[in-house]
Amino acid sequence: MDVRQVGFHNSKMVVRVEKRIHEIVNMLNKAKVERKPDLKAEKEAVYAAKKTQRKQQLKEKNAKRRCKGLKRKEK
Repeated sequence: MDVRQVGFHNSKMVVRVEKRIHEIVNMLNKAKVERKPDLKAEKEAVYAAKKTQRKQQLKEKNAKRRCKGLKRKEK
């Protein structure tokens, strides 16, 4: 056997195609859309959103602590 040659155990199961159908492939290539997203910018945007959400949660948590502390002092 040569290098990169494919061997089959059962030669009856081998399917040979007489002619390729390029029409289907051409239609698929016309419809194909390649997108090159800016992954770094997307990652930074997600990180910034999480950071602002975390800051908001900390502000709310600290505000609740301050309110509880004020109520205790009044008693």
